[in-house]
Amino acid sequence: VAMLDSTIIVPAEADPVPRNTKVEATGEALTGRVDAAVEAPVTVRVTDSTGAALADVPVVWTAVDGGGVEALDARTDSVGEARARWTLGPRAGRQRLRVQVGNPRTIAPLTVVARAFAAKPATLAVLSGGNQSGPAGAVLPKSVVVAVRDALGNGVPAVPLTVAAAQGSVADSAPLTDSAGRAMLRWTLGRSAGPQ
Repeated sequence: VAMLDSTIIVPAEADPVPRNTKVEATGEALTGRVDAAVEAPVTVRVTDSTGAALADVPVVWTAVDGGGVEALDARTDSVGEARARWTLGPRAGRQRLRVQVGNPRTIAPLTVVARAFAAKPATLAVLSGGNQSGPAGAVLPKSVVVAVRDALGNGVPAVPLTVAAAQGSVADSAPLTDSAGRAMLRWTLGRSAGPQ
């Protein structure tokens, strides 16, 4: 405009072309403890169909199954990568992190999966099999089922137990908890009648 020395700058965001964009997670399978951060940052790489890096593309991170995520990069860098620190939620098992690259109306989100393991054992409880009755010297009709859980209520697998019957005997005196944190005990009653 004549007589003005100002310049107007109009910014615009150029989205990647969906059919020409590849978004993938890099690195190994992700694992960690519940309510704790995954050891290494989660990294995604954005390229075009020829493998060329797409730099300066916005990236939004969302923890789907609880927990939280802290974006270390709001946009892809010069090699097309962006990173985030992921803190897993309180439930053991499969957890998901949604990564949205570019415009959500044109590019589908990428889902990154991690396996969350239970924390340290905190409680031991009898789930079932208590208050049974049976003939003296016989095996109880139902197994006694115990569970080992962490402080958040997740079953803790592969915990060694030491079991001793005050009367009678158990078939396995040193069982390990299963993948759900449970152990099944077969109890043979002692030879005397009465409470055991």
